[in-house]
Amino acid sequence: MAGRVTSTPPSPIYKYFQRIAKKIPLEWGNYPYVTARVRAKKTFLLSADVYEKMLQMEIPQIVRVLGEGTYKQEILSLATKLSGVDLIEVATSRNMAAVFTQIINFSESELREMIAVYLDRFDVQNIKTIVRGKTFGASAGEIQEDIVAAGSMSERFLQDLIQLPTLEEIFDKHGEAAFRDGERRVIARLLEGPVGVMATGGGAFMDPETRARIRARAITVWLKADLDTLVERVARRRHRPLLKNGDPREILTQLIAARHPVYAEADITVETGDAPTAATVERVIEALAAFRVRPRAERPA
Repeated sequence: MAGRVTSTPPSPIYKYFQRIAKKIPLEWGNYPYVTARVRAKKTFLLSADVYEKMLQMEIPQIVRVLGEGTYKQEILSLATKLSGVDLIEVATSRNMAAVFTQIINFSESELREMIAVYLDRFDVQNIKTIVRGKTFGASAGEIQEDIVAAGSMSERFLQDLIQLPTLEEIFDKHGEAAFRDGERRVIARLLEGPVGVMATGGGAFMDPETRARIRARAITVWLKADLDTLVERVARRRHRPLLKNGDPREILTQLIAARHPVYAEADITVETGDAPTAATVERVIEALAAFRVRPRAERPA
């Protein structure tokens, strides 16, 4: 015969700790483990006295010192292709990228996400390096020397981008969706930084998530131009992936029909036409000043 099960009421001390626990913000992530690992890695950093000694050395001596310590693997693997300052720069960059990759790999949960956001700056810098290199005709080797693969983009992925001859081929290979995903993360990070001016492309504002984030954190300005002006502008440069397969006027007409209703959600619209850049800047400044004194009820929803 089963007896009735009775529950014991929580003790006062248990209730006390429950109340305390509710007031303490919980941090999700393996903080103690990551902290211990990072502290252990800091012991491999060069000490101040080593830096002082290197100031008195020639470049080959510095390479030898680095090759005898933490940077040995990178120095040995690169020594047949690089030398001197180039060897030092690339070896130390690769070592830093490897360390950051290790840290993010053994981090968990929200801690991993925070570290990833911090490391996104390397993704931004790497993409800018590749774009500038392709634009100004740098060789693949020259671009590779300035890459620090410490972000979410792997070194292999970045190397694949570098080996593609043109920006259009990069866009074709990885698609607009991949481009917009990276763009979304970059814009989100920039919006958390210091106040400044950010010029996004038209496609960025079409992304609902990006548009909502921009409108929540910034004053948006649409630099509006008519079809003829846009056709004249794009005729000067033929690097835009969305315009290369077809008649630019026809494609721009379609883009205007799809995008202008969304662009109209911007806080401020400035008609640019074919006016000089300085004149457009003046119009934007005047529009911003007027917007800031406008009652909130009259601003775009």
